[in-house]
Amino acid sequence: MDIKINWIGEMKQNISIKTYLQKFFKNLYLIFWYRPFIDKKSSARGVNICLQVSLWVLVLAYCVIFIQDVPKPLSELKTIYGIIGNRWYDTKSSVGTLEVILENNTIKHINISRDNKDIYDRLSSQKVKIFLAPGHILAYALAQLEDLDGNIYIKYDHNLRISKYNGLIKFNNFILFMIFFTIFLIFIVNIKDNKQSPPNPQKI
Repeated sequence: MDIKINWIGEMKQNISIKTYLQKFFKNLYLIFWYRPFIDKKSSARGVNICLQVSLWVLVLAYCVIFIQDVPKPLSELKTIYGIIGNRWYDTKSSVGTLEVILENNTIKHINISRDNKDIYDRLSSQKVKIFLAPGHILAYALAQLEDLDGNIYIKYDHNLRISKYNGLIKFNNFILFMIFFTIFLIFIVNIKDNKQSPPNPQKI
């Protein structure tokens, strides 16, 4: 028996809500799971793999941007006092890690930029005041750096961060559109692939 998906035709039939829901979720199963992942005979298997990978990449990118916090003004940032210790830099990017020895002799690691390497070298082993902003996941990034006399070596630009954040939100809206568009393509590709026999209901 061939699988034929015709939701409009089914809706016109005088069927119970329970029966319709069963058919509805079965169609969802066939379109978004069985044909893309299980049915090896599907004529659109290669296209499905590409669409599914794209969908998960888009969803991951959307979530990473979505959890970003709105940049806070300088007065609301967390501050710490400590001695600048060792520094490490990623050889493939401008991102680095700064080791700060706090007043209670514990060590805190902070995300920094290689662009300010000369400043960290100059202030090495000196006690400084650091303003922290959210960095990578479960980490803080250096937002502003001052010495104990109030001299600013790295200045926090709140307006610039707000501008970048707004740009990310706009980009995330585009990603959301692409997520729905990819889902629509998966639907179109698999709803036309109706030549395969249905799976055994006991195995669904």
